[in-house]
Amino acid sequence: MRRKTTQPASFVARLVVALAMCVWTNCALGQTGQPDIVLKTASHHPIQYYLSLPEGWTPARKWPVVFTIEGGLKHFRNSAEVYAAARKHMPFIIVSPVILTDGGGDDQRNLPEYHYASEVWDQINKTGICAFDQLGLDAIMTDLRQQYGAEDKYFITGHSAGGHLTWAMALMHPEKLAAAATSCGNFNGRCITQVSSAAERVNLPVRAFQGEIDEHRQGLEGQFARARDVATTHGYRNISFEVVKGAGHVPLADQVLAYFSSLLRSDKSH
Repeated sequence: MRRKTTQPASFVARLVVALAMCVWTNCALGQTGQPDIVLKTASHHPIQYYLSLPEGWTPARKWPVVFTIEGGLKHFRNSAEVYAAARKHMPFIIVSPVILTDGGGDDQRNLPEYHYASEVWDQINKTGICAFDQLGLDAIMTDLRQQYGAEDKYFITGHSAGGHLTWAMALMHPEKLAAAATSCGNFNGRCITQVSSAAERVNLPVRAFQGEIDEHRQGLEGQFARARDVATTHGYRNISFEVVKGAGHVPLADQVLAYFSSLLRSDKSH
């Protein structure tokens, strides 16, 4: 017969504290070490977004923000998860907004990836998807600055059809951005009504990453060339292109975040 033992009260107290900390840090089975992804709605706009805070986050300092703009598959949460995993120890707040300008046809309200209320769709029909997305990013940034200590300017990256909104923000609102990047990104001038003449456009870092074995590579490189021509014609001088060896049509989160991180280090060195 196994002898019954009694644990001292101090051990029990420590165990209770440890279990409480485990719940608070979301260390349930299968969750250990995984960043939290939270679905939120902007305070003053109906746009939804997935949010992941970096390790060591505290409201006592400023934090850089990366908007990851999902493509036509509309896997918005997965986009946040991919970038949160690639972030590692980098200080970025990751945001994946539930946008509309990444394709899907005229009847997006019936797509299963969206959960906006009918009155929201009615308003979108009046104002258009471009205004919804662009004003939505502004509203999210207002919340992030007020609630999470976000820096004033943000990084934006778009994968595949997410390139449309990324290029639109880079070409129309360079003053809002720290840098922009696309990964296997599209460009056809969507949502671009005019190109900015703001002084920030000249040195705004914009880089297109392209997978070497992406089956769409030829067409996407042609689209990048057109975007670069539009940008440089209007005074942009920091447009670059990089082929990622062995990569297909994927978000290239490691390369994008390494690029953004290098720009953070460059800013601190000046």
